[in-house]
Amino acid sequence: HRDLHSFPTRRSSDLGSHMEQEKKIAIVGLSNAGKTSIIKSLLQEFEILGHLKPTMGVEHQQISLFGLNLIFWDFGGQESYRKRYLTSIDRYFSEIYLLYFVVDIQDAENLDESIKYFEEIINAIKSQNVQIRVNILFHKWDPVVIDPEEKRIREENKMRFLDKALMLIPEEIPAQIFETSIYQPLKIINAISLPLFNREGFHDQMSQLLRDLAERYQFLFGIIFTENFFEIGRFFPKNAIEDSLRDIIMGFFDNFKSTIQFHPFFTLDCKTYRLIASKFTISQRNREFPMILALGYNDRIEPKMADLQVELNKLLQNVPLTSII
Repeated sequence: HRDLHSFPTRRSSDLGSHMEQEKKIAIVGLSNAGKTSIIKSLLQEFEILGHLKPTMGVEHQQISLFGLNLIFWDFGGQESYRKRYLTSIDRYFSEIYLLYFVVDIQDAENLDESIKYFEEIINAIKSQNVQIRVNILFHKWDPVVIDPEEKRIREENKMRFLDKALMLIPEEIPAQIFETSIYQPLKIINAISLPLFNREGFHDQMSQLLRDLAERYQFLFGIIFTENFFEIGRFFPKNAIEDSLRDIIMGFFDNFKSTIQFHPFFTLDCKTYRLIASKFTISQRNREFPMILALGYNDRIEPKMADLQVELNKLLQNVPLTSII
């Protein structure tokens, strides 16, 4: 049973002080790196991914999350726009909360230009003296790469970028690295969610909570999402084929509209599993936060979903969800 005291406690002012605050989140990279496709994947707008046009200047996307307004700034990556941003640093790079720098891992030809642009962005951020966290997304890291030579080139491109980029980031600025692909939306969700929810270790704590509850509630893996599919915690056992599960889970959520639904049986490593997902609500004072709990389990034992949701609600009702981002 997870110790309640391991979670942050709620101050009396937490709920009011964070209402309607805005957080500026910058998605930056060269043209055609895949920045807009990342945002559209996060929004589950998969049907338009094949019809995206280059971003003109900066486009904004607002997402509400736990009483906060997350404003995603999607920076067009054409050279003319990059020059504009860097000559108007105060306008574009002030008050950034999170930076996601997107690198097209398949574009070796423009890798040096991407490194140069990353250096310019980091220098711009340092000039603003903002408290920021930097996240590097190696995008178009598509799951099916048959050619060993292509795999080798992909890894070399990643290391060539990191060898220079990591030296540019000041020690006081936290940095994380992710590999993403539009063909694996769950990886994109994780890459965007983890920096958001782990500032004070909340995502890690929620993941450990799922691990602690797995045996008692008889599930093999689990993920907790917000209602708009940001991930706040996950548990996969070491022996689970997580990459295989990603496609199954995201296909399952494409048509998630009911309160509870089941996925047909599927087989991994000659074992049969089933996936169940259910909506539930965390109640805090006069506010309610809808969540989605997804669990994988052995076909012979169905987890006690209702009991687990009641316990999660009790555990989280005093956690300041409006303050964890």
